[in-house]
Amino acid sequence: MVTLRRALFHESSRRGFFTFLVFLFLLGTREQCSWGQESVLDEGPSPDSVVYLNSPLDISFLPRIPLPLTTLTKMIRDRLKPELEPLPPFFRDTQLGMNLRLYYFDRENHVTPPKSDNEAFTFGGSLAYQSGWLADSLRVGAEGFLSQSLYGPDSRDGTLLLRPGQKSYTVLGRAYGELKYENYTATLGRQYLDTPYANQQDNRMTPNTFEGYRITGRLPWVQFAAGYVAQIKPRNATTFTSMSERAGAPQGRERGMFAVGARFTPTTEMNFGAINYYVPDTWNIFYTEANYTRPLTAKLVLKLQGQFTEQDSVGGDHLIGKFATRVGGTQVALSYNKVILRTAFSITADSKNINSPYGSYPGYLSLIDKDFNRAGEKAWLLGFSYDFKDYIRGLSTTVNFARGVDAVDPTTTKGVPNENEWDITVDYRIAEGPLSRLWFRARNGFVDFTKGGGHSNNFRLTVNYPLSVL
Repeated sequence: MVTLRRALFHESSRRGFFTFLVFLFLLGTREQCSWGQESVLDEGPSPDSVVYLNSPLDISFLPRIPLPLTTLTKMIRDRLKPELEPLPPFFRDTQLGMNLRLYYFDRENHVTPPKSDNEAFTFGGSLAYQSGWLADSLRVGAEGFLSQSLYGPDSRDGTLLLRPGQKSYTVLGRAYGELKYENYTATLGRQYLDTPYANQQDNRMTPNTFEGYRITGRLPWVQFAAGYVAQIKPRNATTFTSMSERAGAPQGRERGMFAVGARFTPTTEMNFGAINYYVPDTWNIFYTEANYTRPLTAKLVLKLQGQFTEQDSVGGDHLIGKFATRVGGTQVALSYNKVILRTAFSITADSKNINSPYGSYPGYLSLIDKDFNRAGEKAWLLGFSYDFKDYIRGLSTTVNFARGVDAVDPTTTKGVPNENEWDITVDYRIAEGPLSRLWFRARNGFVDFTKGGGHSNNFRLTVNYPLSVL
């Protein structure tokens, strides 16, 4: 009887939280949505045309857009302007911003072998500071992150919204300095990275951040970057871990990562580039991509994309084993009158799964729950997105279906269940007024494992409010 009461209480609590979250979601009356592989989708809702659709390598070289002034920010700055105006730019141009986040995550696993379900409801976000430029050459910044549990049963741990054991946490994720000279910028300390295989993966409460240094530069049609990354702070962690240990090396065998990459844009319609990551005695990751965008009519636009990744163990120690694997993929996308249709295909070598321990996997078939990059896997995708701006400004939706077949266990070479995933994402971002950029996102991913493997369902609801305070 006690067990039954607890089960009923748990079920009613979940229904209550779900109802509360749906109510929050419906408070906004206009919305906007997302699309594409997860490393791109993490950045926000999709555009209404493939012309503005960024690839994983594009994101590496895009400048960060400052938060727009809100009514509150303008009031604060107007009041402080007489005091700030005489100060040097280092103090006068100081920026202070918050990103408030509410997140509900519920994954039901009905799989073989059995696996625990995952559920949590959290509140938090970040507070960021950035100075102005000193002598137009130096600025500093910092950002602290918080994830506070509102609901999280111990038996349903594993959402990555909280620390293991459903524990809340606070961490200083960024603390950096930037040096600028003409078209070159050097960044040192704890910072964001937005590269294909080392990125924020900002799809939980707090993002990945990295400790190291890097330099970026640009010429007329070339952008490039190089650096050394010593450590990573994973999404739900409060400490930094060496890049080799994060990849699976034994504890105490610490190695950092060297990276160098470039993006070439010879015409407005075409760009291509590559990036290489090297962790001594651990592994090497090489990634390259090419993108071609062609307007066919005033409203019909075609985008062709291709990508390739090779991962190999390096050094005599082979801290994560000896292996070599690769994956290649292509994508074709069409946009017309705010509709985007896309299809993609990928094939992975049967020697080993592709691994992405430093962020979201940049493949075209990386969806809410699965990446479709298992050893030997052949996968294809159909996707659709629509921006409702003509009817409800800020609302858009995306639907994806992907199927992966012929995957094998790289250790035994035996076949593993095929996978099908159906995803739907609905985004709404308020575009104007005091609550501009308030962003509501609802997502659901359903995975079916054939050959008796069962199925799982992943529901997520988030409310984001990036706010410039100063």
